[in-house]
Parts: sequence; structure tokens; C-alpha cells
Amino acid sequence: MNKSIPELSVESKLLYERLQTLEFDEFIPYEELTQITGRNVQEEGRGNLQRAKLKCLKDNQIHIATVISKGVKRIHDADVVKGGNALKKITRCAARRRLQLHSVNYAELTKELQTAHNAELSQLGVIRIFSNDKATKKLIGHVEKGELPIGKTLEFFTNGKE
Repeated sequence: MNKSIPELSVESKLLYERLQTLEFDEFIPYEELTQITGRNVQEEGRGNLQRAKLKCLKDNQIHIATVISKGVKRIHDADVVKGGNALKKITRCAARRRLQLHSVNYAELTKELQTAHNAELSQLGVIRIFSNDKATKKLIGHVEKGELPIGKTLEFFTNGKE
């Protein structure tokens, strides 16, 4: 089956064109973005804004951050690194999912579901190990020259090097 590459909608294109002109720390209120598209970017036009922000990131390495309930602004690379909380979110999400999986009646699951259960718990355990603050601190001294390849990172944790 041949899938075509989806094009940006007119609304997303208009937003993208405006967002890519932003200077660092320049702020645009939601009202202005809504006027550009004629759709409320906090409601039905939200997807258009998300798509435009993603295109700015992918095509131009322009980071657009949300200013809650107010609008968006372009942020510096340092702000991207400092403001990242993805690992905390991932850790919490993995912990909740592990709790859900541990609460099922394992004995009543089919063999196939037991295998899927065990596989997911194993994956979530790895996520828990790699996504906590202790793991980040452990890695900091080893990544000063750049990102470690996945194999080296795994080796670092499995060999227990400090």
C-alpha cells in the first residue's frame, strides 16, 4: 500500500509561517494565532498549532514553548535542556503501569497474556532503572564528550561501573 506524505493544512501552514519568524524570547498571544487562522488555537485549532510547532522544530530547529493559557514563545537551546521533564514523566508513567500490571490476577491470564505481561514488566523495569535521577548522575561523567551509543550505555549499567 502506497501512503502519501500528508501535507500541512492551510491553517497549520499559516501558523508555521508566523512561528518560524519568531526571535528568541518573542511571545505571541493565542489571540493573534487565532486571528491568523480564524480557528481558536486553544480549542478546535489546537492540532494546527501543534503541527506548526512540530514543523518548526523538525525543519528549522526552532523550539516553541507554551506559555500556559497565554500563548507561545520561542525559547533558547539552553532553556530546552534545563526545562526538560520528560524523564520524570516517563518514570511516573512507568511506575503507574507497573502498579496496574502487578494488580492483575496473573494465574487467570492465558499463557500468551502472561508472556505479554512479563515482557512489559521487564521493559518497564529497564525504563525505571534508566530514567531516574540516580542514573542521570551516574551517566553525567561519561557523556561529557557526547552521547554514548546505546550498546555502551547498556554495558555501562550492566557492568556496574562507577
